[in-house]
Formats: sequence, structure tokens, C-alpha cells
Amino acid sequence: MSLIEVLRRKLDAMQRLLWFRVVASVLVVVLAWWLIGRAAWEGGTFKTRFNTLLVTLQGDEASVWTTDLLEKGEADFPGVGVMTLPKDAASTLINEDGAVNNVLELTSLLMGPHTPKGYPDWLWSQASVAWGMAAVAAGAGLVVVWTGLVPLFVLLSVLSLVLMAVSMAMGWDDVPMAIASITTLILLFHGLTRLAISGLDLLGRPGAVAATVLRECARSRIALAFVVALLVLLPLLPLSLDTGAPLRHQVQSLLDRSLSTSFALIAVMTMAVGCSTISFDIRDRHIWHLVSKPLGTGRYLLGKWAGVLSLNAILLVVAGTFIAAWTGYLRLSPPKDAMDAGRDISIVSDEILTARAERFPLYDPLTESVLRERVNAIIRDDPEYAQYQDTTPPPRLVRALREEVRNEYYTAQRRIESKLSASEEPFKTLRFTGLQEA
Repeated sequence: MSLIEVLRRKLDAMQRLLWFRVVASVLVVVLAWWLIGRAAWEGGTFKTRFNTLLVTLQGDEASVWTTDLLEKGEADFPGVGVMTLPKDAASTLINEDGAVNNVLELTSLLMGPHTPKGYPDWLWSQASVAWGMAAVAAGAGLVVVWTGLVPLFVLLSVLSLVLMAVSMAMGWDDVPMAIASITTLILLFHGLTRLAISGLDLLGRPGAVAATVLRECARSRIALAFVVALLVLLPLLPLSLDTGAPLRHQVQSLLDRSLSTSFALIAVMTMAVGCSTISFDIRDRHIWHLVSKPLGTGRYLLGKWAGVLSLNAILLVVAGTFIAAWTGYLRLSPPKDAMDAGRDISIVSDEILTARAERFPLYDPLTESVLRERVNAIIRDDPEYAQYQDTTPPPRLVRALREEVRNEYYTAQRRIESKLSASEEPFKTLRFTGLQEA
């Protein structure tokens, strides 16, 4: 018996113990907080102090502290603490009367030494992203512990660490991230599959058939080939990006390639698995054992469909997690030598990764009485319709005039006419609803 097999059996026996699962769960949560959640906490604290200092320096009593910065090189700001600044920098940004030339630059210089250390900027600068990553890491760890994936986790971790060390020694700086991503996606896929099987087993006979489909996919060469291709190809896609290109081009390329690859592989796999799972039951004569039980054809087909659907859902979650994580990493990591990194980040955040929903303003409605009065006024005052002064106008004419009046009214609602006087502002007040989320 090989050493790996002996280690796997010991880990498998250990993970079945309740005390081990409880201790491992606590350790997973603590590590997720210590390694990732702490970055969110420190990043949020830094932002709060930064904003407090910025408001203080913009206040009417800012000269009280800026004078101390000029004279002593340090000042005790309320709610922030003692901040130091070299006198030469202070004399450049602060006038003799205590007025600040550039408040934002002064705040950045004062808060620079207090930037969170030990974390990449893209992690602590987005507290919501860091908290989300901490929650995902803790959840993934709990899934590994409680679904019996500890032996696989240890084996993949050791193998990935060895490969990462070799790639770093060879000078391949981008490969370790891809290896770590492949390991994470494999564990996530196995964890979600086991959770799905546990949930489907509780849904009666169709659920049992669906759970069997997921179990078969772990052994079927057809399904396994597509799953492995997806879990390996996705982490390798970032290596194909042009690191010298603008950030917006990198993000767009990653989204296009990753989404097209994911949907293409999942679509072809759906057809292959959907056809093979029933045909293999007939070929291997498993269908005879199924139909001899109280399982109707409808439930059998429903279970097969639910199994394929569950596999697709798992792969979509895995692919979506990777795409979201890598996109979030890219959007906060512009090329170091880019001249317009700030503009790049702004374009990515405000244009590429922004979803928009249309909202039209509330126009004053044209009531029926006003519409009828305007149509009657046109017929009464326009010489073209003089023959209808004493008679009833034809319905076709009335309908045409009503449509014309209605179109002119709503066009005027949307139009802003220029004013003859320069003192008058050519503006119009529009009222919108449904903008609470924005």
C-alpha cells in the first residue's frame, strides 16, 4: 500500500470524528477572519479615519490643526489621532494663515503612513469585496470539512504548493495564481456536488435519480472530460491577457473569453450527458432494475433532467465565482506602468462593470377634458375647418386632430426650448420615480 493511500485512509478516518469537524470548523472561520476579514476591518477603519480627517481639514476651524502642522510638524486631530507631516511638505501645502491649498493631497500625505500593511491594495481598499471573500473562504472551508473532502483538500494543497514553488523558482510569476485557482475550483466543484447530492436524496424518487446522475458524472469519462476542461481552462485564461494593454481592455477580454468558454463547454456537456445518461442505462441494462420498481417513466425522465440541470447549476456557480473573483482582482490592479491608470479604473467601474436601468420622468398627463377643449378650439379658430362651425365634424377628422394634439403635447413635455433672454435659464424640472436603489 502506498504512502499516499495510507495517509488518505487516516485522514478519512479522522474526518469522520465529530470533535475533528468541530475543531476544524472553528479553525476555518478563524483563519478566514485573520487572513481576509482583518483586511476588510482595517480597510474600513482606514477609510473612516481618512474621511474624518478630510472633513476636519475642510471645516471652518481647520486652521487650528494646520497651524500646529506648520509649527510642530504634527497635530492631534479629533477622531483620528496624532498625525505627522514633514515641515517642508507642510509649508508647501499650507499657507501662513493656515489655509490649505490642496485638502485631498494633504489628507493623503497625512494618512499615507497609516495605510494597512501586509495586504494588497485591491483587497483592503474594497471592504465589501474583502468581507465577501472572507465569507466565501469560510463557507468553502466548512463545506470541505462537513462533506468529507479533507483528504482531497490535503492532497491538492500539497500538490499545488509544490507546483507553485517550482513555477516561482522557474520565474513564472503568473502561474502560481493559476495553480491556486485550479485547486480552489476543483474543491468548490466537489463540495457543491456533494451538497447537491445530499439535498437531492431528500426529494424522493426523482431526486434519487438526479443524485445518481451526479454520481455517474464523477465516473463518466464524457462528463469528467468537460468538467476538468472547464476547471483547468478557466484559471489559465488570465495568462493569455496582454499585461501591457489598458486595464479596460484586459477586463473586457477576460469577460469575453471566460464567458464564451464556460457557456460553450457547459452547452456541449449538457447535450453529451443528457444523451448518454439514458442510453448508458439502456446499454448496461440498468433500466430494467429501475422500471421494475415503482418509478414511472415521467419521474425517471424528471430525475434525469433535474440531475443534468443540477450539474449545469454547479458548473455555472463555479465559473461565475471564478469570473467575479478575477474581474474584481483586475479592476483594482491596473498595470503599474500605465499612464492613465486612474482613468482606466474609472472606465472599468463606471462603464464596463455598471448595469443600467431606464427610468422615464413623470410627465403631466393630458386629461380628456383638456384634449377635447383643444380639439374644439382648433376646429373653431382654424379657417381650414370653417365649414364645420355649425355642423358636427366627421369622426375621422376628430380622431386625427386628437392624435395630433396628443403628440404635440407630449413632445413639448420632452422638449426644452432656448430662451431669448440670456438671463433666463433654458432648464426644465423633471420628476423621476424608482431611483431609490440608485
